[in-house]
Amino acid sequence: MVIISGFRSLESIEGRMRYGETGCIGLCRLWIREPGLIRRWQEGTRSTSCGISCDKRGYTVSISLPLECYLDR
Repeated sequence: MVIISGFRSLESIEGRMRYGETGCIGLCRLWIREPGLIRRWQEGTRSTSCGISCDKRGYTVSISLPLECYLDR
């Protein structure tokens, strides 16, 4: 099973993986907001991602703007 939304913390991802609830987790929205997220987690900073589940990206792509986070604009 693939889960594609709702995760913000490494702890919640590890829990789902540990108990076999999924084999794959999608983090696209978080990577758009915070491209260095996985590196940060690998380096030991386990704080929750600053990403949120907004719909601004889908709209901006539909009007031919680049795929990036527009939250702070």
